[in-house]
Amino acid sequence: MTNYLGYKCSLCKKEFPPMNMIYSCPSCGGNLDVVLDYEGIRQKFHPEDILSRAESSLWRYEPLLPVTDPGGFTTPIHAAGWTPINLPERISLTLGLRR
Repeated sequence: MTNYLGYKCSLCKKEFPPMNMIYSCPSCGGNLDVVLDYEGIRQKFHPEDILSRAESSLWRYEPLLPVTDPGGFTTPIHAAGWTPINLPERISLTLGLRR
């Protein structure tokens, strides 16, 4: 989990270091968002690094995530991803949408 800098409260904006394993803000009870190290990620990875991966689950993006793969290839977490996008023809025609 080296791609993140810490946590930030979604309500009071107080920041917490990555060593704290807490899920809600002790000050106001707000949810803590992960603060990603975008600059570090940008320096380490290029779009091709992700696009060239054969993994079809969300773990294709593991190098960019602030968590590591828990393993267990038969778990539902490895089934998520690559959801097909289908064109809803009737509603597209009704709304005049091309895409």
